[in-house]
Amino acid sequence: MSPIRRFRPEDIGVELFPALTRGLYRDPLDALREYIQNAIDAKADRVDITLTRDVVSVNDNGAGMTPEQAQAAIRLGISDKNPVDHVGFRGIGIYSSFDLCERLEIHTRPAKGHPSLIVVDFRTIRALLADEEQRRRRREPPQLHLELMLSQAVRVEEDQQSPVLDTGTLVLMREVRGGFYKKLNDIGQVRTYLQAVIPLPFDDDFRFAKPIGREFRKEDYRVVSVTLTAGGREVAIYRPYHNAMFAHGGQYEPRFYDVTSPETGERYGFAWVCINDARKVFDDRELRGLLIKKKGFSVADRGYLEPIFGRTVVSRRVTGEVIVEHSDLIPNASRSDFESNGARADFQVALLELTRKVSEWVDEVQQKLKAFEQLDEVSPRVFEIHSQIPSFRQDTQRLLDFNVELSQLKRPLDVHSKVLESERPRELKKALAVIAEAEAMLRDMLSRKPKKTPGNLTAKAVRRGKDAPTEEETAHRKDRPKTVMEVLTSLDLVMTEPLKLAIAYIDENLLRPYVPGDQYAAEMEALREYLEEKI
Repeated sequence: MSPIRRFRPEDIGVELFPALTRGLYRDPLDALREYIQNAIDAKADRVDITLTRDVVSVNDNGAGMTPEQAQAAIRLGISDKNPVDHVGFRGIGIYSSFDLCERLEIHTRPAKGHPSLIVVDFRTIRALLADEEQRRRRREPPQLHLELMLSQAVRVEEDQQSPVLDTGTLVLMREVRGGFYKKLNDIGQVRTYLQAVIPLPFDDDFRFAKPIGREFRKEDYRVVSVTLTAGGREVAIYRPYHNAMFAHGGQYEPRFYDVTSPETGERYGFAWVCINDARKVFDDRELRGLLIKKKGFSVADRGYLEPIFGRTVVSRRVTGEVIVEHSDLIPNASRSDFESNGARADFQVALLELTRKVSEWVDEVQQKLKAFEQLDEVSPRVFEIHSQIPSFRQDTQRLLDFNVELSQLKRPLDVHSKVLESERPRELKKALAVIAEAEAMLRDMLSRKPKKTPGNLTAKAVRRGKDAPTEEETAHRKDRPKTVMEVLTSLDLVMTEPLKLAIAYIDENLLRPYVPGDQYAAEMEALREYLEEKI
């Protein structure tokens, strides 16, 4: 029988180190994410990031590390963190800045005990890796293994002159490598990145910040305040939601949903959802759809849930987040999805139920908005016809045309009467009263029984005109598409330039010249509704 061969430290090659760090952290900004993640795991509620030409610092007010914890932190691929309670738990994040800088320093001070300093000399690691590669090229046997390399480049010592004066941790990435300087010092790019991956608070200017914040507190969902300083400019970073993203500033309160599987009854978290207040997708492509977050950090992107919605346009008319709290749902290393297990499969069922409920709300709101659009379009024309009727008392054909048009204008009000009676009863009553009076005037004139006081009717029509809908009441009319191209653009359909030219030609030369204006507008609305149902 052959002797049992034990696994030895020298059996772990040094190439594993760059393979792990580069494989998991392809973006230099990922290092910021990892160190902020460690801060949140240490119960920090404030993080200050400073970006300079040579140094990137991440300073938090968390619990800090004891000397024993600092010694444990330098282990590679070993972590004491429980994935139930912490975001980071793979024991690799401390080395995430390998490609970013030449030297890493971590100054940390616990509430009790002396402060510690962790030093990782990435320049030495790179030199050792290069030497080993040259030996391999010369076909010489390897002389370096991972344990030996890290022993020469990583150390923990007592911090005799710690810059951390209170409890917390200061991460210093020194001698930032030239290729990453430009990206790190683009404050806009860094802010956009952090907004997508960090559990940030809402800006107070976001009108729904308070109700969503109350839900966060109810769910015991923590956020961390982050301040970013670069180029002498200091900015506080918030979640990217703002009032201007809504077509009319946000007229519908957010809704909150339990994310629960209808098959098992298992609760995976909760979701908050906002809807656009016009029958159109959000203009800001970065905010369309629902973003999944675990412990505040994004998993995948907003496109992840789009296929689960029955219609793509529904996903693009909402924005919000699915906050995952279930311990068995663990993000994969790249945070593009959750690790495959039974919980993930059941979670997909819960997401189907969530998107069904959100779709019902979207349809409900869209029906309201459609009713409002119909009322806002009909009302001005009704007042206009009412005021014009006396001037055409001798023109029978024109009076007949008015009679037909009034009948057509009344039809959409009847279709949406239930919604309008509930939401805008005063305006509906006014429009129907004017229609009824106009129809009475037409019946009288067409039967050749003139009114005794036509002058009074004209004056009444003028008075009615003064009560016509205001600009605020007709604000939603501007959201209605006026051309074929506007219909397609409002649905965010992808089109090539040749196709756009062809559509524009057909619209301008084959449709608009031969379709009356009122009918053309109605056809555009019908086209939008047809496409919304089909895509």
